[in-house]
Amino acid sequence: MNAEEQLNMEPAEEIKNNQHSAPDKNAAAGGELVVDIKGLHKEFENKTVLKDINLTVAKGESLVIMGKSGTGKSVLIKCIVRLLDADKGSINILGKEITSLNDKELNDMRKRIGFLFQSAALYDSMTVRENLEFPLRDLKKDKAELDTKVKEALENVGLGEAIDKMPAELSGGMRKRVGLARTLILQPELILFDEPNTGLDPITTREISHLIVDLQKKSQSSSIVITHDAVCAKIIGNRIMIIDEGVCVAEGTYEELEHSENKWVRSFFSQAV
Repeated sequence: MNAEEQLNMEPAEEIKNNQHSAPDKNAAAGGELVVDIKGLHKEFENKTVLKDINLTVAKGESLVIMGKSGTGKSVLIKCIVRLLDADKGSINILGKEITSLNDKELNDMRKRIGFLFQSAALYDSMTVRENLEFPLRDLKKDKAELDTKVKEALENVGLGEAIDKMPAELSGGMRKRVGLARTLILQPELILFDEPNTGLDPITTREISHLIVDLQKKSQSSSIVITHDAVCAKIIGNRIMIIDEGVCVAEGTYEELEHSENKWVRSFFSQAV
């Protein structure tokens, strides 16, 4: 058996036993928690997708979640905004137990949370301006106020000149920037990113990752980032969690996990330079 085969066959149970005891970096920093999840469990048709997940995110912090496809990463962030209901566990977001909120309370909470989808999820029949105005439709602002907010949001992502273009006229990187601008236009306190660099070339991946960091610092928001990309994780993450088969198997800073004693954990970071 060669070294690559040994790496692929390394049992997840060994990793869980040896790696899942990293100290909580939030507690060390004494930061206010905006996310506090305890014992999160989710199943689909008797298949366990998430098992006893515990995580915290402090104000201003970026937590990156990595793992192979199908390990429950996207399910986790959908449970955070209750696009999916957890089967068990506590999910405290911005001081509220989200699992017990009624429909109105849940809608109010979602206004405080931004969600950037893999595809940027722009409305193809709307211009860039109209896409950014859409989240503001309930704020009863006059046209001048809307224009100011939309232009400011686009300037923040370096796309002021694209305001009247259609999504089909934009490159993949530009669409991601517009999606980011639309996500941030309501000034969310927590932002959830689902594979923000999917389909982008390495240079654009770095540009978008640095942009996310800059805008998060400017807005003083917190974030959870789902990604397969080690470069993205290195640029964005204050802390990284690796999930395997629905269980947290490693947690720490990029540098700590990059030099982990476990080959399987280290393999996530071999692509970053």
